Amino acid sequence: MRKLLFIALLCIPQLVFAQSDTDNDVKPDPLKRELVGVGWLFSDDLIGDDYDRWQTASLTFSWIYARGWQGKLPSGFGDLFEIRAYTQMISPENLTVPSATDRRYAGVLSLGAYTHFARRNYEYSIGAELVSTGPQNGVGDLQVQFHKLIGSTPPSQAIRNNQIPNGFYPTVVAEVGREFDLGHSVRFRPFGEARAGDETLARIGFDFTFGQVGRSELLVRDKVTGQRYRTMRSGPKGVSAIFGVDAAYVGDSVYFPGSATVIMENQRYRARLGFNWEAKHGNLFYGLTYLSREFESQRQSQVVGSLSFKMSF
Repeated sequence: MRKLLFIALLCIPQLVFAQSDTDNDVKPDPLKRELVGVGWLFSDDLIGDDYDRWQTASLTFSWIYARGWQGKLPSGFGDLFEIRAYTQMISPENLTVPSATDRRYAGVLSLGAYTHFARRNYEYSIGAELVSTGPQNGVGDLQVQFHKLIGSTPPSQAIRNNQIPNGFYPTVVAEVGREFDLGHSVRFRPFGEARAGDETLARIGFDFTFGQVGRSELLVRDKVTGQRYRTMRSGPKGVSAIFGVDAAYVGDSVYFPGSATVIMENQRYRARLGFNWEAKHGNLFYGLTYLSREFESQRQSQVVGSLSFKMSF
């Protein structure tokens, strides 16, 4: 019953964006940026390895504005931009009485703007975010209410009293990648990423795509999982699969303040597999992501599930 209610609640975002696709019969004004796509992705370990711990949940929304989108990235900086908002919930393994060697609770809320463009076959994504942590953003209270609604154990008051404190962190993020068409509907895209702000890190990795769904659309990379989610619905019907791996070196993180008992791992690894299904009256994405340990005393790695869908009525 708890999982059925949990899945039902996920219908809310897709209902909000049910009419977000652009009308193909309307020609955009090439001099004016117009809303050309909306995307969202929900990630939670409840739909992954069925636990409620560490990188426990995140929800990301993207609104894409462009001058006359033609199925490929423009070459001009700022010709296409994205407004991105996300919330992230990080928790210790035990939500009632955490271990002294477990990570502290963190509620994260962020709003940012990105521009996406391509030059000389390379694809660029450059953005800035303002990341908010602590009780001030209300994420902890939201998680408590949500857990009560679905009949799950909420984080205790003691855990929330010891959460990462209030703070605002201006953050910059940049990614560069290049896609290679290997034939037979297979594409290979290596990439590099850098982030400085709430966390300072450098990451390299790659993604393989098998199938045509999502081609000629803007795919946006999720912060937590690295899954690339769709922001448009203009491609062919069918099924595609995405497989990706990346490795990061983390120099600093506000989510691991100096502690003798909780020491951050400098190296992080992710491996992900996702499936896009596009049909006449709807679409669905489901993916799984392996996340390596983020601190030395973390007992084990975890697997997070990601979900996005839309139905046409």
